[in-house]
Amino acid sequence: VALSPTTKIKCTCTLSLLAAGPRLSPKSKAACDKKCSGTVKKVVLTGESGNVYTLDILAKKGKAKLKGTVKLGAVVTTPKPTPPSGTPKPSGSGSGKPPGSGSGKPPGSGSGKPPGTGSGILPGSGNPSGQGGVGGLSCSCVATKMGGGGPGPEPGSGTGSGSETGSTGTGSGSEPTPTPANETTGSGYSSLSQAQVDTIIRKSKKALGNAKPAAVRLTFHDCVGGCNGCLNIDNPDNKGLEDVVAKLEEIYQAEEFYNIVSRADVWALMGIWSVNDTIRRNNEDCALYGPNGTLPSPNQHSYENCQMVTDLQVPFMWGRKDCETSPYASTDVHLPAATLGYDGLMQFFSSEFEFTPREVTALMGVHTLGKADIFNSGFHGTWVNNQQGYFNNQYYINIANSSLGWRAFQKPCENLPNADISACQAGQMTGWSWNVAATGFNLNADMAIYKNFSVQDSGEPDCTYEECPLSPTAPDVEEFAQDNSLWIDEFSSIYTKMLAHGAGELYPVE
Repeated sequence: VALSPTTKIKCTCTLSLLAAGPRLSPKSKAACDKKCSGTVKKVVLTGESGNVYTLDILAKKGKAKLKGTVKLGAVVTTPKPTPPSGTPKPSGSGSGKPPGSGSGKPPGSGSGKPPGTGSGILPGSGNPSGQGGVGGLSCSCVATKMGGGGPGPEPGSGTGSGSETGSTGTGSGSEPTPTPANETTGSGYSSLSQAQVDTIIRKSKKALGNAKPAAVRLTFHDCVGGCNGCLNIDNPDNKGLEDVVAKLEEIYQAEEFYNIVSRADVWALMGIWSVNDTIRRNNEDCALYGPNGTLPSPNQHSYENCQMVTDLQVPFMWGRKDCETSPYASTDVHLPAATLGYDGLMQFFSSEFEFTPREVTALMGVHTLGKADIFNSGFHGTWVNNQQGYFNNQYYINIANSSLGWRAFQKPCENLPNADISACQAGQMTGWSWNVAATGFNLNADMAIYKNFSVQDSGEPDCTYEECPLSPTAPDVEEFAQDNSLWIDEFSSIYTKMLAHGAGELYPVE
């Protein structure tokens, strides 16, 4: 069982050792967790009954581990060491934030696997010993002689009584799959340091590669219905995100981030990082190839009018709680349709997030990143050609430019650029979208923040760009098109608000 991963002082962990006789075999091995970390500083015998020895392990951070031969000497009884001043004492109540109910995982049912669906999903919450809050710093484990089935499953009935040792499981000895400590019943985490955040970013960004726009998209899809680290990958609206979720999950498990933070927090963090990294890239390339640069453009894109972008002002806050089946879910959170006109778009965001029309307009600018793929969404195109990796206000500049010749139409699959046309079905068409050759494309929901139109059942707008009247938010679009810094400031505010949706109380990084 994990000791508080952020505790920087020494703490104790109670361990029960099951030996074959009055002495541990020279080949014996005892461990709280095979994947644990932490250095054992001291072992004190505190009790003996038959062939079960109870010891206190004084360890520093992480999970206590004890390997190799342990010479107990004469059987004596020694009072338990008192935790240092200021250390939370083992108890079921916990005093940390956010509070947890200590539901316990995994129960000592015998399989050593987490309870739940059996589909590889990782349900369950709380600490194995059943503590809540910060989680007591004690644990109880059983270790058997080497050559057997290995260490038994982690103890504890899973009911979270908060007792110091819990009851011993009767499992087969297979190692339980780790599940996050922060789920529906509370996190049990006491704090998160900047060093830990930096580590999460450093490890997780490898999983993203060039999928930074998808990481930002993931944060929105996660936060519709409440940011809870769960995504229904069987919902067609989420198509294209399954790889991002799987790769982040692989890192989350391999690096044992479940000891310090929830998946929902990791997704939010990597969304913020992705926006910041695309701002960095925009500014670096503009400095090199822009009007004041010294190098020619490395591609067909012109940097003549590029602008430097101010930093995103979105502080990462932690404390989001994963759903029970994180990172996957089967529920439908009713994502907004890409075919929405102005009224439908504003109604959705008002109902779901309580966003104002101007806030919705500021949030939609995130479509300056990325592109749509017919085999994911049914639409195909890049919102801002040659700039899908730059975070800037070109999205608004294009929408408000009446001289570009925006036209709404469908495109045959077999004529699409950058598409695997061998996968096209006979007669397959994209959905209706607004397009300008060599400039970009927009969904109806994008154009609706500037032009007011109704949408037919087929998705076709009922007027042309020239004929459609301006939307009530058209002045906001024009403001953002003229002032990059203004838009970044307002996007920062609304993105912060979105990432807190349904999350309860969040906490700053220390």
